[in-house]
Amino acid sequence: MPSQEWQSDLMDCSPCGTCMMASFLPCMVFGKTSERLRDPSLSDYSPINGDCFMISALGSIGLGWLFLMNKRGDIRKKFHIEGSTCGDCCVSFWCPCCVLIQHENEVEGRTDYGPINTGYQSQAQNMGMK
Repeated sequence: MPSQEWQSDLMDCSPCGTCMMASFLPCMVFGKTSERLRDPSLSDYSPINGDCFMISALGSIGLGWLFLMNKRGDIRKKFHIEGSTCGDCCVSFWCPCCVLIQHENEVEGRTDYGPINTGYQSQAQNMGMK
């Protein structure tokens, strides 16, 4: 599969709720995005989960950006997004809130439960009718 670009911009601070959560409770946004990667429906989602705890623990000693950088690489690999480890390192270190928002928007947009850009599709088209 050919490489793609990020669908959501790094500096896109919407939706407002995700922006606020990334600013004040970043561990919860990280945990939600990680869970969405495992289960796009979020059927068994808990706001406080292992990834939330891990990034909080690492963040408390100034190393949360490392876990964020690693997750960014995972997202890039899963969705065949262009980029590099060096780029992941830089954005995760210098703008972690922006990265959290981009990750959440990207993963939500690339799963079946929240596409970013699907456009209009009639019901007949969705049902395989012509």
